[in-house]
Amino acid sequence: MDRILAAGNLIIEMSVDRWCLLANNSGHERLLVEASVGQPMHYNELFASKRHLSSDGVLSSDAIQRVVLGYSNDDDAWHLGLLLNGDLAAARGSRWCEMASWPDPDPTVFRESATHAGHALARAVGSPFNLIEPEPTISEPPVLPPPPPLRDLPLVLEDWTLEQDEVLQLTRSPRWARGKILRIVWYALLIVAYVVMALLSLQGTLAITKPEFLPHVGLVVALLLLGIIVMTVGQLFRAHRVIALEATGVTAKRGKGERWRVNQNEIEALYVSEIVNRKGKKRTIYHSEINLFLKDGTFRLLVSQPHPVELKAPKDTIVVEDAPKPADTTALEDGVMPLTAYMAKSDLQMAGLHIAKVLDVEARYDRRLK
Repeated sequence: MDRILAAGNLIIEMSVDRWCLLANNSGHERLLVEASVGQPMHYNELFASKRHLSSDGVLSSDAIQRVVLGYSNDDDAWHLGLLLNGDLAAARGSRWCEMASWPDPDPTVFRESATHAGHALARAVGSPFNLIEPEPTISEPPVLPPPPPLRDLPLVLEDWTLEQDEVLQLTRSPRWARGKILRIVWYALLIVAYVVMALLSLQGTLAITKPEFLPHVGLVVALLLLGIIVMTVGQLFRAHRVIALEATGVTAKRGKGERWRVNQNEIEALYVSEIVNRKGKKRTIYHSEINLFLKDGTFRLLVSQPHPVELKAPKDTIVVEDAPKPADTTALEDGVMPLTAYMAKSDLQMAGLHIAKVLDVEARYDRRLK
């Protein structure tokens, strides 16, 4: 015979054809309920008074509709009982007649033993058995504080500045053109020097160089520098100076001329990509870009920062003594994730959020570790 303990110092004894409920009072066991196959259920006066049953102590199988075991989230307990038929239920004021319970916040703790007791009771009284599983608990989503505001414009991104004019736009810095012009001048001076030295050496005006092919090397280098100058001049005349960012799309312009355009419905998402250091408390960005990811699977570069940038804490950061410590900054991983104002720290990330908001597309952060 199996014995199962239940709440309230109750004990359930079970066999193939018999089911009993006993009360344990300081080691003395008293029979409360007895049910045997093919016979009506019998119960004592104490059980009758607590369950509002008739005092004759007999409950026929016809009065029992089914045996039910269910878990209640209200009191975190399994409850085993009888569902009574209409006439008896009306007389008692309830259809439910509880036999035993097993309280525990974890519904898996007593599930097996309570189910075993329920099947045995249903077999003894000759009624069907129903198991009501626990309802899944719905945890409330965490309440996040409002996102921090984006940094005010303009934002300087090396050779570009994100600013609000008539529309949001990226404007190429005049410093970029000055750098190209200085490079052209420097290369031109080198060409003159290489050509003059090579010709004088070939004419014998200068001392004979050894090895003798060096003057020819100087002419080849001068020719290569001339090619670089031609390419740089082409960049100066072909490069767009402004990228207009509007709800309808992105347009690269030089003066009034349009260099290229991407419509808003062609854009899948905006990517902010950064190569950062793998370890260390200070975060260094070695290279970063903002790209448009198009629906055809290609990327369109908007702006890049090829030189390293060291992230610094904002000047208005408030230090709270007992505040939780931030997560370990060494535990970074490669990957692509949504870019939000909660995580944005660099000016390029802030610029990406400004642009994504205007274009009404998702902003994504692509992090690569070095």
